[in-house]
Amino acid sequence: MIQPLSAVEMEIYYRENRSVHRVRELGNYIHYHSIPYNIGKSTQAMFVSEILFKALREEEKNIQLFEFLEHAIQIFDLQERSTNNFHLVFLISLSKYLGFFPQDNYSEGACLFDLRNGHFTAAPVSHPDHLDQSLSAGLHKLLAVNMKEAENLRIGYKLRVELIRAVIDYFRLHINDFGKVKSVDVIREVLR
Repeated sequence: MIQPLSAVEMEIYYRENRSVHRVRELGNYIHYHSIPYNIGKSTQAMFVSEILFKALREEEKNIQLFEFLEHAIQIFDLQERSTNNFHLVFLISLSKYLGFFPQDNYSEGACLFDLRNGHFTAAPVSHPDHLDQSLSAGLHKLLAVNMKEAENLRIGYKLRVELIRAVIDYFRLHINDFGKVKSVDVIREVLR
């Protein structure tokens, strides 16, 4: 019932002066068909859960973000073909709700992605936080698809691993105290 990305409803006994509350009732309100039973999907769910844990610090209600997460996870659960790129497309889409979505101004002249400023540039930047041409082209591919189309995206293993690192670096640059992502090594091996 409580696995990575599980959607649960809880009834709790809430007391203002406590940091831990007692759960009265717990149940899934979305029943998954494949995420808990598919090693590739469950590994991606673990990775995405860790990123969400590090990235989401809001205590305020955010209905748009919640609906995005709910919809994205349901799409992922129902995908039947290749899901090897879902986590990448998901993270790029998530950045939109976190306020640092990359500007897709990719062109032959602007073919290097500046991780600090979130856009493609023509000239080599003066800082080390940028992607080379190959990774920038891969990022441009990710920006061109939505989550339903992620299963149609063809990216080789080596480029996918580098894009995972690049997207994590992008998040790290834009979220204070983001820290190290521990599940990244697991996802690299499972998606090999």
